[in-house]
Amino acid sequence: MINRTALLDGLQELSSAKVQRELWIEGDTNRMSSFTEAISYTFDDSGVARAIDRGDLENETSKEIANQLQFLRTLIRSVPQRVTPAEIMRSPNMPKIRSVAREILMLLSKGTE
Repeated sequence: MINRTALLDGLQELSSAKVQRELWIEGDTNRMSSFTEAISYTFDDSGVARAIDRGDLENETSKEIANQLQFLRTLIRSVPQRVTPAEIMRSPNMPKIRSVAREILMLLSKGTE
Protein backbone atom coordinates (compact mmCIF):
# COMPACT_ATOMS: atom_id res chain seq x y z
CA MET A 1 0.00 0.00 0.00
CA ILE A 2 1.25 3.49 -0.89
CA ASN A 3 1.86 5.92 1.98
CA ARG A 4 0.38 9.01 0.36
CA THR A 5 1.73 11.43 2.99
CA ALA A 6 5.34 10.33 2.46
CA LEU A 7 4.85 10.40 -1.31
CA LEU A 8 3.43 13.92 -1.25
CA ASP A 9 6.16 15.18 1.09
CA GLY A 10 8.89 13.82 -1.16
CA LEU A 11 7.30 15.09 -4.35
CA GLN A 12 6.77 18.56 -2.91
CA GLU A 13 10.45 18.78 -2.06
CA LEU A 14 11.56 17.40 -5.43
CA SER A 15 9.26 19.82 -7.29
CA SER A 16 10.62 23.09 -5.89
CA ALA A 17 14.05 24.66 -6.41
CA LYS A 18 13.15 27.21 -3.71
CA VAL A 19 12.43 24.50 -1.12
CA GLN A 20 15.55 22.60 -2.17
CA ARG A 21 17.70 25.70 -1.75
CA GLU A 22 16.17 26.40 1.67
CA LEU A 23 16.56 22.84 2.95
CA TRP A 24 19.64 21.53 1.19
CA ILE A 25 21.85 24.62 0.97
CA GLU A 26 20.72 27.39 3.31
CA GLY A 27 19.66 25.07 6.10
CA ASP A 28 16.25 25.88 7.54
CA THR A 29 16.61 25.81 11.33
CA ASN A 30 13.25 24.07 11.78
CA ARG A 31 13.62 21.50 9.00
CA MET A 32 16.48 19.63 7.41
CA SER A 33 16.60 17.46 4.37
CA SER A 34 18.71 16.43 1.39
CA PHE A 35 18.27 15.08 -2.10
CA THR A 36 18.75 11.58 -0.69
CA GLU A 37 16.06 12.11 1.94
CA ALA A 38 13.61 13.51 -0.64
CA ILE A 39 14.18 10.41 -2.76
CA SER A 40 13.67 8.22 0.28
CA TYR A 41 10.33 9.88 1.14
CA THR A 42 9.16 9.62 -2.46
CA PHE A 43 10.14 6.04 -3.15
CA ASP A 44 11.10 4.12 -0.02
CA ASP A 45 8.99 5.55 2.80
CA SER A 46 5.97 5.78 0.50
CA GLY A 47 6.20 2.17 -0.66
CA VAL A 48 6.43 3.24 -4.32
CA ALA A 49 9.80 1.52 -4.86
CA ARG A 50 8.44 -1.79 -3.56
CA ALA A 51 5.37 -1.47 -5.78
CA ILE A 52 7.55 -0.73 -8.82
CA ASP A 53 9.85 -3.65 -8.04
CA ARG A 54 6.86 -6.00 -7.61
CA GLY A 55 5.39 -4.73 -10.87
CA ASP A 56 2.09 -3.73 -9.30
CA LEU A 57 2.32 0.06 -8.98
CA GLU A 58 -0.54 0.41 -11.49
CA ASN A 59 -2.74 -1.58 -9.10
CA GLU A 60 -2.15 1.03 -6.41
CA THR A 61 -2.43 4.15 -8.55
CA SER A 62 -3.38 5.15 -12.09
CA LYS A 63 -1.36 4.03 -15.09
CA GLU A 64 -0.43 7.65 -15.80
CA ILE A 65 0.87 8.25 -12.27
CA ALA A 66 2.69 4.91 -12.31
CA ASN A 67 4.40 5.81 -15.59
CA GLN A 68 5.39 9.24 -14.29
CA LEU A 69 6.79 7.80 -11.04
CA GLN A 70 8.86 5.28 -12.99
CA PHE A 71 10.12 8.07 -15.27
CA LEU A 72 10.97 10.20 -12.21
CA ARG A 73 12.91 7.29 -10.72
CA THR A 74 14.92 6.96 -13.94
CA LEU A 75 15.69 10.70 -14.00
CA ILE A 76 16.77 10.66 -10.37
CA ARG A 77 19.16 7.79 -10.99
CA SER A 78 20.99 9.98 -13.54
CA VAL A 79 21.87 12.61 -10.92
CA PRO A 80 25.19 12.13 -9.14
CA GLN A 81 24.55 11.94 -5.40
CA ARG A 82 28.07 12.03 -4.00
CA VAL A 83 28.44 15.73 -4.75
CA THR A 84 27.45 18.91 -2.94
CA PRO A 85 23.79 19.96 -2.75
CA ALA A 86 24.57 22.94 -4.99
CA GLU A 87 26.01 20.58 -7.63
CA ILE A 88 22.91 18.39 -7.38
CA MET A 89 20.69 21.41 -7.91
CA ARG A 90 22.72 22.40 -11.00
CA SER A 91 22.52 18.90 -12.47
CA PRO A 92 21.12 19.02 -16.03
CA ASN A 93 18.20 16.73 -15.13
CA MET A 94 17.03 18.65 -12.05
CA PRO A 95 14.69 20.98 -14.01
CA LYS A 96 13.03 17.91 -15.56
CA ILE A 97 12.86 16.17 -12.17
CA ARG A 98 11.10 19.23 -10.72
CA SER A 99 8.71 19.35 -13.65
CA VAL A 100 7.81 15.65 -13.45
CA ALA A 101 7.37 15.87 -9.66
CA ARG A 102 4.98 18.84 -10.15
CA GLU A 103 3.06 16.87 -12.80
CA ILE A 104 2.64 13.91 -10.44
CA LEU A 105 1.47 16.25 -7.65
CA MET A 106 -1.08 17.73 -10.05
CA LEU A 107 -2.32 14.26 -11.05
CA LEU A 108 -2.59 13.21 -7.40
CA SER A 109 -4.50 16.38 -6.52
CA LYS A 110 -6.98 15.66 -9.32
CA GLY A 111 -7.63 12.30 -7.75
CA THR A 112 -6.24 10.45 -10.77
CA GLU A 113 -5.22 7.40 -8.81
